[in-house]
Amino acid sequence: MKKITFLLAFVVTSFFAGATVYLNETFNYSDGALKNAAGWSISGTTTWVSDYMVQSPALTYSNSGGTFFLSDVGKQMSCNYVTPYGSTNYAVYKSFVETSISSGEIFVSFLYTPNNVSQSQSQAPALSISMPGLSTGVQVWVGKGVLNTADFRFGTTRGSTTGADIKWSATEYSDLTAVFLVVLKYNLDTQTSSIFINPVVGSTSEPTPDAVDATSTSSVRTSVQTIQFKTQGSSKEVYVASSVRVASTWTEAVAAKSVSTSVNSVAVNPAIYSLGTRIFTTVPGQLEVFNLQGALVFKSDISTELERTLKSGLYIVRLTTNDNRVVSSKILIQ
Repeated sequence: MKKITFLLAFVVTSFFAGATVYLNETFNYSDGALKNAAGWSISGTTTWVSDYMVQSPALTYSNSGGTFFLSDVGKQMSCNYVTPYGSTNYAVYKSFVETSISSGEIFVSFLYTPNNVSQSQSQAPALSISMPGLSTGVQVWVGKGVLNTADFRFGTTRGSTTGADIKWSATEYSDLTAVFLVVLKYNLDTQTSSIFINPVVGSTSEPTPDAVDATSTSSVRTSVQTIQFKTQGSSKEVYVASSVRVASTWTEAVAAKSVSTSVNSVAVNPAIYSLGTRIFTTVPGQLEVFNLQGALVFKSDISTELERTLKSGLYIVRLTTNDNRVVSSKILIQ
């Protein structure tokens, strides 16, 4: 049983009715190994002493579109996988849905920084989406540059771990202290993976991807359920990640905290979204929560704060505002 706090937050951002934010992973746990945090599991083997570590602070990111919704929320996950290495398909993973998804599109956005360390490997895995216990998944890769080996670049595969299969972005980056907004998209219907580097925060139109894999043939994922971080063999990995969001639409994946216009000068769009065990609305009204079978779980007026206890799982939430606007969304309670 989970305790839910319903808070009103004047965040001016657009959400599509029926769209879903499956997970907001902010690493808001006690400092220490991520594998010990609630909801996280491990697969494979390792003698790596450092492990994936949770620590403060979270990364921050803004661009011309605004500040990323999960910027500076929670903590960071630090990876410092260096010699003597010692991992065999070692991964930490967390489910973002109770049952796997095998159709439609999945978007995973997260913040990433090389943490001021040069990338010496041709390719090393960062975040991926997969299934529980599997060592392969739809992958974001980071590798040293080819034009300048002191630089680095991002790539993707739809399951393969073979270097020749990785589709790389044309752009190489030199700033080892910069924070990047990375979006991984997987179309399960066409089994195509795409990555977007530093897209405009708050944008509603999906731009041209920086790299696309629709052709590799090894370990192509037909369903997904987890996010995971993986180490393997002697592939050096040093980076920091934070602010992971798994969503069903582009708009939710790159949502902004707010727009630059004053809240008093614009009409706030009604919206519902979740963050951990909290559900937010942007305007007051009447809130109805249904289970996936369509049965009403509860109904209540909401003004500033409403506390309820719900079981973990997916719910359908409908908000009827005080001026009779209606918006619905699916939310995941963990």
